Amino acid sequence: MKRQNKLVIMALLFSAFLLSPFVLTLSAATTTLGQTTVGNNSAWQPGGVIVGSKFTATGGTPLSMSVYLTQPSSSSNIAKCAIYSESNKQLIWVTEQKTVPAGFNGWLTFNFNSATSLTSGSSYSLVIWLKDSQSTIRYSSANSAQSWYARQTYTGSFPNGPYNSISNYGQENTVYSIYCTISSSTTTSPSPSPTQPPSPSPVLPTSLSSTFGQKDQGSNLAWQSANTMVSSRFIASSNGALSSITVYVKNGASVANYIKCAVYSDTAKSLVASSNELTIGSKASGWFTLESTTSSSIIAGQRYSLVVSIKNANCYLAYASGSTSQSWYAQSSYGNFPSTYTAYGQENTVYSIYATLTSTGSSTTNSPTPTPSPSTTTTPIPTPSSTPAPTSITSSKNLAPILGKWGDYHIFGDVCHGNPNTYPQITHADYTTTHNGNPSIRVDGPGIWCNPTREVNHAWISVKPGDHVIFTCYIKTAYSNIGTGGTIAFDCYGPKERILEVHPRTIQTEIWNGGPRPTGWSGMAGSAIWIPYGSSWTKITIDVTIPYTTYTHNDWQQPLTYGPQQIAGIMPMLCSSWNKGESASIWFADAELYINP
Repeated sequence: MKRQNKLVIMALLFSAFLLSPFVLTLSAATTTLGQTTVGNNSAWQPGGVIVGSKFTATGGTPLSMSVYLTQPSSSSNIAKCAIYSESNKQLIWVTEQKTVPAGFNGWLTFNFNSATSLTSGSSYSLVIWLKDSQSTIRYSSANSAQSWYARQTYTGSFPNGPYNSISNYGQENTVYSIYCTISSSTTTSPSPSPTQPPSPSPVLPTSLSSTFGQKDQGSNLAWQSANTMVSSRFIASSNGALSSITVYVKNGASVANYIKCAVYSDTAKSLVASSNELTIGSKASGWFTLESTTSSSIIAGQRYSLVVSIKNANCYLAYASGSTSQSWYAQSSYGNFPSTYTAYGQENTVYSIYATLTSTGSSTTNSPTPTPSPSTTTTPIPTPSSTPAPTSITSSKNLAPILGKWGDYHIFGDVCHGNPNTYPQITHADYTTTHNGNPSIRVDGPGIWCNPTREVNHAWISVKPGDHVIFTCYIKTAYSNIGTGGTIAFDCYGPKERILEVHPRTIQTEIWNGGPRPTGWSGMAGSAIWIPYGSSWTKITIDVTIPYTTYTHNDWQQPLTYGPQQIAGIMPMLCSSWNKGESASIWFADAELYINP
């Protein structure tokens, strides 16, 4: 080869070598907008709900949306996702419709058919619309109204907006596990030459966390009246500064409720710290985390009361069997916690509530590793249940003292079950008319729209077939020539729905349509059905054994919605004879309820 040709080839090779590090290539990359972590709480969703969270974009074109959903094994659901602009709250893009399979638990992805670029720096709402109830969505707490919800019958065509004009619109201090996958064009260069991996960084102080309390979701749910403080006692296992308190709550009302949490020293019964207020949405249930407003010190080995304060009635707290007098409750006006607490009653239960502490430790930091993309791995945390499962109870303690936990139609004013109108208060705590020096519950008349039967109900109590239940109460009545008088009763529930009602001496079921008496019951002796009007204090009794019968119909002879089931719980009642015209007052005192005494 001629020397001139060799020089040309060498020059070309040298040029290629010099230019190669600077050769640019274009490739498609994806990023995410939203919450890609699985929240430690689960929110049950009613049918027709649109729910989502707000996030600020950095640009890019939406490809798909993913939501962390859990669906019961008994049913499937239909869902669709969308993006709303926060500037005018109008609908922008909609995804495909998908079926949420029965038993599904994980990230479900919905693809966009078409979408244009998001504006960097602008905020958007990522939302999901569910056709039917029973689905749950994971979420975490947030410091501001980052999430919102609204209700509209599912049609598959999202309302255009503004979304805050949709019926039952509300906001929440939460962030849902929902995110958008976004595409963008990025410039990349060849990988650099290998380099020696960095040595571990020096040992640095880091924030460590620990918890104490009850992190398991109890299998029972206890109904709570308004202005109630409920607490369980625990011994702190480590030193630290209080960060937050987490509690399992179910809101049974069709309107939002409000809660706060606190920590008391159980030695001095003095307030240590309190939390921010959190809104519990209508029918919401799950683990709710409330941030502490102060960084108060918790000392290992000391005993503390973890407290939740509830503003309105119709909230339920999860609980399980605990040690002797591990829990307590008291009536206290919602708002600021008292400096010291006085327990009104003690319980051998433990509520699902725990505290998170931060402390200083040390760790070694190595070179950073890429953050993995969200996967469908389920975080093993408690799953909410709509109703308690049956549990074995042996009660040597009275489970239904007056005033105690009486009051679906509660003793501080009637609960109107979602009706916003104000009705006269007909149920009262009466400290003047007493029995053996103990206060009574007085029910006036006549009945009102939201309480026509003049009932006062107690929190749910779990039972199982074969349990022996003794329920007694003293009743006093004013004179009336209308109606029969006062009585006690309890509704019997399966794991998911009401089955029938029990009265003294007879099974008062199918009363409305003359249906047959159910089989399998025993007991019912020793008391009249009613205490007539014009009676002085008289004791009335229900003494019964829960049957092993599997029921297929309720006491209206209607098929049970969730199929055959046994009795799993009871709700005690104090009530009148249900005559619409009766107006004479009835007093109830010294109620007692024991299971397998």
